[in-house]
Amino acid sequence: MMKSRRHINTKVTLVLGIILSLTLGCERETSENVTFATFSNDGRIFIDSFSPGLEYLPFAGSKFEAFTVDTDEVFQGAASMRFDVPNFGDPDGSFAGAIFPNDGRDLTDFDALTFYAKASVAATINEIGYGDSFGENRFLVGTSNLRLTTNWRKYIIPIPDPSKLTFERGMFWYAEGPEEGNGYTFWIDELQFEKLGTIAQPNPAILSGEDRVRDLSAGSVITIDGLSQTLNLADGSNVTLATPPSYFNFSSSNATVAHVNDLGVVTVIGSGTAEITATIAGVAARGSLTINSN
Repeated sequence: MMKSRRHINTKVTLVLGIILSLTLGCERETSENVTFATFSNDGRIFIDSFSPGLEYLPFAGSKFEAFTVDTDEVFQGAASMRFDVPNFGDPDGSFAGAIFPNDGRDLTDFDALTFYAKASVAATINEIGYGDSFGENRFLVGTSNLRLTTNWRKYIIPIPDPSKLTFERGMFWYAEGPEEGNGYTFWIDELQFEKLGTIAQPNPAILSGEDRVRDLSAGSVITIDGLSQTLNLADGSNVTLATPPSYFNFSSSNATVAHVNDLGVVTVIGSGTAEITATIAGVAARGSLTINSN
């Protein structure tokens, strides 16, 4: 029996009230004494206990009791996060999965999510990462098929562009099913965002790094896909992350021919030729889309 994998789509609608104050005859300038709101830059998620404001929200269909705090099996300190993946056919849930959001943090000082992990048997976690808060998830990043051993090991999931994470609620998420029908246990400890300073050689890509040409007519709409960011770690290995479009800055060489928005959606609006390219943190992405419009 192979592992099952579920995708949970949850829509959250936010209603924002906007109050416009109009003053006739004069304008007021902002006082120099005004202090603008800032968000916590605490990178801790679980260091012996939850960091302030963190929640535990299981996915629909997940076994609710899959997550507990363990004071016996730890990497260091007094406690770790324990995850009990159910057996196939468990009536209380077919898999283990949840998000751990909070009220929003500024993560621009960090370059990676890091943690130590081990499992009761050699296993592979389906998906694990950050940026999922049951909201828009504009900066959701995850790594697939994370291999665990029975010994503690440090894992690193880089951030494609930390400058984008000025207000992030999705601190951590995971989804895992039985291994060949059998449940098992894995532990995570020292879960936090860190500034490692050793993540280098960014190599972003759009359209899987290919230079493509399309003949399209005015009114055509196409979405840029094949988005990724590859980063080099201190041990010399490269990590390639499927990267949401919100991490990229897209541009069109001729906006009168084709316009591209911040989600990578291209709309052809006139005749001529336009090239769509992108960058992450000022680094040009491999791949481009040339549009010829008649």
